[in-house]
Amino acid sequence: MKMSARFRSTLFLCLILACVSMGANAANFWTQLPSPSLGGPVQAVASQPGVDGTYLIATPVGIFRETAADAQWQNVLEVIQPAAVAFAPSDNQIAYAVAGGFGIYKSSDGGSTWQIENNGVQNLDGLMSLAIDPSNPEVVYVVDVDSILKTTNGGSSWSQVNNIALPGVINAISVDQAIPMTVFAAVSDPTGGG
Repeated sequence: MKMSARFRSTLFLCLILACVSMGANAANFWTQLPSPSLGGPVQAVASQPGVDGTYLIATPVGIFRETAADAQWQNVLEVIQPAAVAFAPSDNQIAYAVAGGFGIYKSSDGGSTWQIENNGVQNLDGLMSLAIDPSNPEVVYVVDVDSILKTTNGGSSWSQVNNIALPGVINAISVDQAIPMTVFAAVSDPTGGG
């Protein structure tokens, strides 16, 4: 059975949020959670560490937030096509989001409000992915298609950290949770070979 992209994204969101909300019983019981008017597929989802029932999702019309207290989605950042959103593992009040063409955003209040943090970023068009150091919320890596940017001061300034040309488009980035100095980048073959 082939699913439409919108259905797959909605299903993915429901499964991820249901899994997070159901805890140990996730494998035995699934519930579809209410979702906002998304305007298209969900690009990313983040669960606030240590806070039950608080989530951020990136959709084509912005970043939405839901808390257990509100029990409804609120658009907390109106920006077109955010590609990624994440909470800092070591400080659950810090979150970052990226939106190609617009910039890098930071929240210091659990995702309720956002400010732009683009100082030193040359190419806003290609922002695609982000990863936060598991032990330091001030250290963040962002992908802008052909380079990896890093901040060590919570987004006040950014610098390129890959000093060699990578053989393709960078699609995603991840920081090793056990060894934060190890950073992985997923690069796609520009010829379509994988």
